[in-house]
Amino acid sequence: MSAFGPGTIFPGSINSLTGDLGGAVTPVDGNITIHGSGIVFSNGGSGLLLATVPGAISWSVITVSTSGVQDNGYIANAASNIQVSLPTSAVVGSFLYIARNLNSAGSWTVTQAAAQQILCGSLNTTLGLTGSIGSTKHSDAITLVCVVANTTWSVISMIGNPTII
Repeated sequence: MSAFGPGTIFPGSINSLTGDLGGAVTPVDGNITIHGSGIVFSNGGSGLLLATVPGAISWSVITVSTSGVQDNGYIANAASNIQVSLPTSAVVGSFLYIARNLNSAGSWTVTQAAAQQILCGSLNTTLGLTGSIGSTKHSDAITLVCVVANTTWSVISMIGNPTII
């Protein structure tokens, strides 16, 4: 039989765990569950540091044209074409994901600002405002990575046969 019971505090053990709202975190069935996308654990000196991972994807279903944000994914769901503009501020290595809802009758187009361009193998978009890449079928999807900060993106994954202007 153990001389230790519930509430016994051992030297070097955790005495308390505080949540993001400042209150105590209470175990359920002896476990504390931490969940969420893009969480990383690291040694924070005398404590455990939890932080979000850079590059974690945030997905949004969009029904109107939108300005893209780095490391975000968009699912186009409209009866007409939805334009997603390249982020005007993006670091090298950041991503942009675009897909189309299979039940959507519309399409998506990635548009560019001045001095921006999308590299797609040997078929690059026109440099600047007139360049774009767009879906042609319901299942089209694209993944872009920023290769020159703020201006140049490269297609690293593509489903379908998009229109490249």
